[in-house]
Amino acid sequence: MGLLDDKVAIITGSGRGIGKAIAKRFVSEGCKVTINDIDVDVCNATAEEINAEGGEAIAVKADVTNPAEVKNMVDKTIEAFGTVHILVNNAGITKDAMIHKMEDKLFKFILDVNLKGTILCTQAVLECMKEQKYGKIVNTASVTGLMGNIGQSNYAAAKGGVIGFTKGIARELALDGIRANCYGPGFIETRLTAVKEEGSDRSGLGIPKGIRDTAIATIPFGAGQPSDVASVALFFASPLSDYVTGEVISISGGQLV
Repeated sequence: MGLLDDKVAIITGSGRGIGKAIAKRFVSEGCKVTINDIDVDVCNATAEEINAEGGEAIAVKADVTNPAEVKNMVDKTIEAFGTVHILVNNAGITKDAMIHKMEDKLFKFILDVNLKGTILCTQAVLECMKEQKYGKIVNTASVTGLMGNIGQSNYAAAKGGVIGFTKGIARELALDGIRANCYGPGFIETRLTAVKEEGSDRSGLGIPKGIRDTAIATIPFGAGQPSDVASVALFFASPLSDYVTGEVISISGGQLV
């Protein structure tokens, strides 16, 4: 018996990294999953990997900021599995700039992906969840949304908004049997936090080694792994948290202590 037997989950941004770790953890607990990513190749590859290992997954490419694509993702999930019990709003992105240099289009882009995407995906699953009087909405905030960070005022605003949104819908949807919670990852080992290769441009993925080492040194338990986030996501998605809603858990190895 698994914690998520007979449950169906949509996990956005789950082609790689933290989202993939969540998807595979859910499948190990008996869940059927929709793998979503804006990158169709990694989306398909992760779904194929899960199916080859004996799980049940479909892949749906979708931009979470596009209402039509989000609706198609939910429709495809219901067509394949009959319903949606769990939504994990994992899709997100960072693109840094000091506030005095931040252009409006950059601020809007980060807000759209991290906050608007969370709102659109939540709206898209509500009809199904309300009809069955059950749902688990798991949102991804960040320690940056709790404490701020230099050069990430756009990201902090978006993730702070996710926290406020989560608390708002938790109250609003309780009578429909829907719980909403969120977690705030800290420094998690992914391609976004890997050592930036020398000579790569500033907009590329990763963090310069010196800055990365300094950041990790301030965290009591060092850098975390995607599996650490997956464990908290499982708690929020499972019956273990049926009496929990509107809460925020920091997954930061003591960074906020």
